[in-house]
Amino acid sequence: MTNTLEIFNKRRQIKNFKSEVPKKEIIEEILQKSFCVVPSKQNLIPYKVVVLGPNNPIEKDILEDLTSLAIVDNRKVFHNAPYIIFFSTRLSKPNKLVRHLMDKGHSYPKCDINKYKENSTLLDVNIEIGMFATIFTALCNEKNIDVGYCSCYVQNDNRFAKHLLIDTEDKILFVLYVGYDDNTRKNTSEEKPKIDEVIFWK
Repeated sequence: MTNTLEIFNKRRQIKNFKSEVPKKEIIEEILQKSFCVVPSKQNLIPYKVVVLGPNNPIEKDILEDLTSLAIVDNRKVFHNAPYIIFFSTRLSKPNKLVRHLMDKGHSYPKCDINKYKENSTLLDVNIEIGMFATIFTALCNEKNIDVGYCSCYVQNDNRFAKHLLIDTEDKILFVLYVGYDDNTRKNTSEEKPKIDEVIFWK
């Protein structure tokens, strides 16, 4: 069995990708496994996952343009990634348990069309996206597929919503770039703080 710590330690922030494309079947399998095991409060999965592959150059360019506008020098990042996977807001459908609780008066903003995109709701949503991304990354690393992260983007332009398979006014929350690393980037100037500055025992 592969050592879990070794898998997570393989992750690097990737900026450049080889022209070699991971097989679609492998990406589909990893996405399916990630979906099956990812935790979610009441199993609502309050986000949408959209996959842009090698056959979606127009959509990838649109997303890259939205991303580059949020960067000081307007440069494009990860533009040669074979797969770009982004997470956006999604109005959750209540399952039986949630519907029962809602009928009893409980509030579920993720299922409320007027509240599911509010910042207070997105605090929980972003945590869940982080868990999905972590599982997905580990499973990719296990197969020597590399993943880059990006949260530098401007709000979705409604003119492009249909091209990105999201609803008008929905928010793009996080982006993954997937492929094979062309030049591993390890920025030694981006040091973590010391562990005793972060973890406290009482």
